[in-house]
Amino acid sequence: MAGGGAEVEGLLRACLAEGPYPRVRASLVALHAEAPYAVWCEAFGPPEAREPASRYWLLLAEQGKEHEARILGSRHPGLAPLSFETAEAGFCLALEQMAAGVPALAEPPLLYLPEGLTGRPDLLERIEGVPSRFGPYAYRVVEIKSARHLDEAHLVQAAFYNLLLGKVQGVEAPSVILINRDGRAFEHPWEELRPALQEALEGTRAILTGRVEPEPIHGGCPWPWTAYADSQAEARQDISLLPGVGGATRETLRGAGIKVLGDVAGAAESILAGLPRIGAGRARNLKAAATALLTGQPVRIQDGRVPLRPAPVEVFVDLEGAGPLDPSGDLVPFDYLIGTVTRKGGEVRYRPFLAVSPAEAGRMTADFVAFCESLPGAPLYHWHNYERTRLKHLLDHHGIPPDRATAVLGRLTDLHRLATRAVAFPVPGTGLKAVAKALGFSWRLADVDALESVVLFLEYAADPAGHADALARILTYNEDDCRATAFVKDWLAALT
Repeated sequence: MAGGGAEVEGLLRACLAEGPYPRVRASLVALHAEAPYAVWCEAFGPPEAREPASRYWLLLAEQGKEHEARILGSRHPGLAPLSFETAEAGFCLALEQMAAGVPALAEPPLLYLPEGLTGRPDLLERIEGVPSRFGPYAYRVVEIKSARHLDEAHLVQAAFYNLLLGKVQGVEAPSVILINRDGRAFEHPWEELRPALQEALEGTRAILTGRVEPEPIHGGCPWPWTAYADSQAEARQDISLLPGVGGATRETLRGAGIKVLGDVAGAAESILAGLPRIGAGRARNLKAAATALLTGQPVRIQDGRVPLRPAPVEVFVDLEGAGPLDPSGDLVPFDYLIGTVTRKGGEVRYRPFLAVSPAEAGRMTADFVAFCESLPGAPLYHWHNYERTRLKHLLDHHGIPPDRATAVLGRLTDLHRLATRAVAFPVPGTGLKAVAKALGFSWRLADVDALESVVLFLEYAADPAGHADALARILTYNEDDCRATAFVKDWLAALT
């Protein structure tokens, strides 16, 4: 077909002929692999429920485009994305370039409307020895992702593009390539990807045509439908509201006819305990959690005092992490702030340990260790396992001697572990903010959370003098996290 204008025009007409299928774009099929209810939301959800992009998500999108541009520049110097006014015009341009045998195309729109397939892959590269409609060559999909670890949704999206490209060029490439955040290229055989793609494509079409309406699962829907999906799950009192009930456990319970919170609260412990992957202890926890959510009150799981030893000095610790840009522009995750609130007698003091760049993290870590050593024997309270995991990494990475590192790690007490063994809280999940708010604690800054703090830190790190207010907001947020940890500890200590 090289150089054949009439042939290109005929292929264009064939690809744009509408068929009986609903239009499906690649992002929807990938979304189905992650959260089918989000596909329903995209098609039928109320527009006013769609969440606006946060500054963090805008930052991720910007970094994703920069990463894609770097990879394109390294693989095909000078190659620029196609420019066009409409998808149809861009598709026509892409067909002309493929017919001419160009080495690569960046972000070409692809359409095969007889089957309702639409998409815009990151990159198509010419491969030899695979004859297609265009000549003794064909094109292969190359997808560029900002994630370090590629998941099923990434693979399904790349496979969808390969299917769509195959409809256009008359042959499916034998493999697709995905490039991750580190710039590593992974080749995946087409035949291995086909089954998951078919399941996701058929499921997406079933939703779009109204044949299937997925159920909302709490915590199971990505932006921009997270809050809406959670609210719908709460309205239905779905069992996904229960802490620790993921997909497998939810299906186990539903298979036994247990679908809503009332079913769990009313079930006999012996019935729950006899289900796969449940057991006696978990059955008791599930019943308590369901009762707490239904009544709006904490429910004791274990009687007696929570094992919290009294101490004249207590320290409450909370870490903040970010992903600042290194000179190459790649994300380098690191912990930039170790916040502490110390209580000694009637005195309460907040002290932050800050690293503006990864180069300062060693000094920050050493200062924190020295601070802990200045308060011998004081317990270090934290919420969940992030602090222990990241502190151990910091201590190991920055060469803190083993005896000094052990002295710090040995004083850590995970309040999440103690709290969730003793009490079921009247909130979905067991995060610090949810639990502390349920018990009466409030944060001073309603518009700052862990993700917003990342954006604030990047602004401050880029221009400390010009963004001193950003640092002040981060420290206020972090101090409140520490104080919330202390608040929950006091509530637990008061239990009898």
